Amino acid sequence: SAQYDLQRISIYEQMGNRKKAIEITKNLTKTYPYGFEYQVLLAELYLNDNNTKKAQQIIYNVLEKDPNNEQAHRSQLLIFLQQKKAVEADSTIYSIFENRNLSVDFKIELFDFYFTKYIENFSIALVEKSLATLLEQYPENERVNIRCALACANDFSKIDKQIEHWNVALQYNPQNVKVWATVIDLKQLVYLAKPSDTTYASLIKTCDEAIEANPEDSFLKYLKGTVLLLTGKKEQAFAIFEQVVQDENLSSEIKAKTLCSMADLLQAKNEIKEALLLYEQAYQLTPKDPFLLNNYAYCLALGKKDLAKAEQMSAIAIKAEPNNYAYLDTYAWIFFLQEEYTLAYMYIEQAIQKYNEQQHLSKDTETFATMNLHREEILKMLKQSRKTNSEK
Repeated sequence: SAQYDLQRISIYEQMGNRKKAIEITKNLTKTYPYGFEYQVLLAELYLNDNNTKKAQQIIYNVLEKDPNNEQAHRSQLLIFLQQKKAVEADSTIYSIFENRNLSVDFKIELFDFYFTKYIENFSIALVEKSLATLLEQYPENERVNIRCALACANDFSKIDKQIEHWNVALQYNPQNVKVWATVIDLKQLVYLAKPSDTTYASLIKTCDEAIEANPEDSFLKYLKGTVLLLTGKKEQAFAIFEQVVQDENLSSEIKAKTLCSMADLLQAKNEIKEALLLYEQAYQLTPKDPFLLNNYAYCLALGKKDLAKAEQMSAIAIKAEPNNYAYLDTYAWIFFLQEEYTLAYMYIEQAIQKYNEQQHLSKDTETFATMNLHREEILKMLKQSRKTNSEK
């Protein structure tokens, strides 16, 4: 039977006996001359044997008789790629997208295959042209809109268009949590670029719609909490975070981030004891997270508790992110509290230097103000310490 012969072909191919595999496939093409399944298979075997000339002859013949044969179109593309004929490959991929008789699933499969595996062979213009063609044919297709959105991902000027495509995808699959998270992140960027009541309302509305569509998903609630935190609504954020951490199915990473955010809020209100309890819970879940380690260490320093542990945590955070000015500031302050004024001064100077180097990336004026206050106090104690030592 044909099925038996296909198994034999596969075995011979795995054994490296391509000649035998080709022989069996040729017989199948004679036995089953219509449908062209075995003709395309024969072309692929020739292609695997680097005989692109014979492969191409077969595929041309198949496409002449069956211009909508999807597997033959795919093989034709592979032939041009193997021959390193970029122009012909581009022309083939675009003609496939223009052919309305070929399925959208096939086109998307080919798009993903071509524009990921053979990234050196194509231009951005071809990607945009191909996506425009797909979008014209299938304006409401979820998968097409997802790829259109992804194509805009690295261009901030196209962020509105990107959000538009994601929203179309969500109309057809509102349970796609990853897409909701992406839209929330994008609208946060819009809000940060242009803070206003309008951009804030749009951001919160998206959070609420996401939660309404996925009421059991705590990750989306966590995202809303971070949005509220970002916009200064600390009490509301804390209330949502309290709900989030009750979810037993929440991932360790998100639970730790939530606990850390709650601890940060308590620390800001000088509720050090309560904050340390939450930091410790988060630490048990993600002991290598540099952001958590830094904030936990700083809270220990504020409470003047276990400075050795604080120093160790801070050192690990800096090793992970040596250019983080906030982490260097924490490290300096811990040394200051341990009366290691020379080390404290060295690290606070590094912190301010790193901030100045990154000022075009960061507008973190609050941290910068804190660093300057720390620097003044450290410098004062360093001078006093040196004076005392010189008088001995």
